[in-house]
Amino acid sequence: MFLKIAGTAMDNRDHKHLKGINTDMISQFPDPIIHHILSFLETKFVVRTSILSKRWWYIWTTMPAYDFLLQGHQEFEAKTLEIFVDKILSGRKPLFSITKFALRSDEKHFDASKVYQWISNLVRCNIEELNLALSDDQPINLPISLFTCKSLLELRLQLNISLIDLPKAISIPKLKLLHLSNISLHKSLAEQLILNAPLLEELVLSKCLWSDWNESTLNISGPALKFFRFHDPVTHVGVRGFYDPVTHDGVRNGIVKIHAPNLRHLTCTGNIAKDYILSSFPSLDDAEVCFKFNFNFKRNFLNTRGAEIGPAASKLVGALSNVRSLTISGETLEALSFANDLPTFQNLTHLTVTSKFRSLADKVLLKLFQSAPNLESLVLPGLPTNEREFTQGVFWSLSVAIGCPFARLKSVHFKEFSWHPRNMEFLKLVLKNAKVLEKVSLGNETPPLSSIPARIELMEKLIVPKKVKSHKKVKAMTLFEWYLIGTQTP
Repeated sequence: MFLKIAGTAMDNRDHKHLKGINTDMISQFPDPIIHHILSFLETKFVVRTSILSKRWWYIWTTMPAYDFLLQGHQEFEAKTLEIFVDKILSGRKPLFSITKFALRSDEKHFDASKVYQWISNLVRCNIEELNLALSDDQPINLPISLFTCKSLLELRLQLNISLIDLPKAISIPKLKLLHLSNISLHKSLAEQLILNAPLLEELVLSKCLWSDWNESTLNISGPALKFFRFHDPVTHVGVRGFYDPVTHDGVRNGIVKIHAPNLRHLTCTGNIAKDYILSSFPSLDDAEVCFKFNFNFKRNFLNTRGAEIGPAASKLVGALSNVRSLTISGETLEALSFANDLPTFQNLTHLTVTSKFRSLADKVLLKLFQSAPNLESLVLPGLPTNEREFTQGVFWSLSVAIGCPFARLKSVHFKEFSWHPRNMEFLKLVLKNAKVLEKVSLGNETPPLSSIPARIELMEKLIVPKKVKSHKKVKAMTLFEWYLIGTQTP
């Protein structure tokens, strides 16, 4: 009883003591601290804080960062968002800077004149990171002030716009990141935009429609550039209606020139250019070269254009000799079959082939292995098995002629694997030459019962005398048991 009364008395004393303390500590923080706390929330949740108290009524209107995402909504909700964004930006005073602003929507109901005014207001409020991804069919004009913005650090645009009439005096001195997607471009103005961003480190040009890149050179020059992604898909008519001069088979008539001595990441996908003029990339960490050709357009595509695209592909891949990780498409390997010898990839440790390739590229792949003496990891898509020109033993004969040591290869992964002779021949090549091999994985399929004798014959090559107790022997026996039961991993 005493303890109960004492406890009650203590609770009362604590309650009286707490009456003099303001428990709403967050509301007492200065606006910058509250803004920082709220910056971790989505904008819609930030707005809801306005119901907490009078102190919070207008906090959301002075936020330095906004992120709006609208997907799969009706026209009414899109218009409501438009009114809301307009309210935030129209009366915004430059005293309250907006450092980050993102508006991403799959709706087609935004007023183009409103978007123009929003961007103007954001520039006036010293915007640092701007991300606009709108799917409107109505063309949107960009204010000239955006291209002379002194505070802009990151610019991401995925809009129905044409960068054709830019101001002559472009200057974005602090810009470090530029992403342009689905935009109609004049080549010369794009070059001007890049040149006048001297601190640019990351550049993405994806699905852009070029109005004047035909039999001319696209210059990408950036002394500070570290990341460059260039995705140029097969397309012909721009969003503004002008013609994009690219042939129907995935070969562009223009030339690509890249000067980026500090480049660390390079991606080139889609069309192959007529020619490449490239500087050295001594610090290149990873590269992706995935050309995509329309083989359905011309039945004998490589026979008719191989002599043209082979040297171009060789120039691009040849400039990647310092790369550590290389991703390449099967179509690119086939193009390289019409090229000269490859350079030595002394630093290459990881190689991924993204798509299947025909046997005409087998020799190129083996040359690539030979040119990469330090290769440790290999990922393949699986080899086509319906080719009439395939003859059993081709990998063995080529490997003897070319030489394929796999001196450091530790891991091989087939995304798909069938027990067809072509796949088996390649696997035999790997198992015979990879002296330090630790892991092999063959996709998700269990081979059919009819292939079990071939599996057993292949795996018997892994068995070593029991007296030899080595790490490789343990791995070989594990792989042998794994193949017999048809599971994916040891």
